[in-house]
Amino acid sequence: MVKTQLSSENGEGDRSGQYEDRVVGCKRCDSDEQQRFSAEMNIHFPHWEGLNKPSVPICREVVICLRCGLAEFSLPEASLRKLVDRTPNEYRSQQE
Repeated sequence: MVKTQLSSENGEGDRSGQYEDRVVGCKRCDSDEQQRFSAEMNIHFPHWEGLNKPSVPICREVVICLRCGLAEFSLPEASLRKLVDRTPNEYRSQQE
């Protein structure tokens, strides 16, 4: 069960910002056995040059599929901006 944000265009008036529980299948195995967990992470930059840069700490909820282990989370805008600003251009295309 995963919480999803209700659209304000749902026919029941403006309900934006409210959440409902509904089953959303895993993107890898289509299982409905997913669970939200709290997580604390430090994202480190690649290669030897990354050792001299401060990591970016992130505290977020992570949705983990209990069948295949796929984990998903999104970054707050401020954390994403730190990653973009500190990552050299020559490493961006190699991350795929």
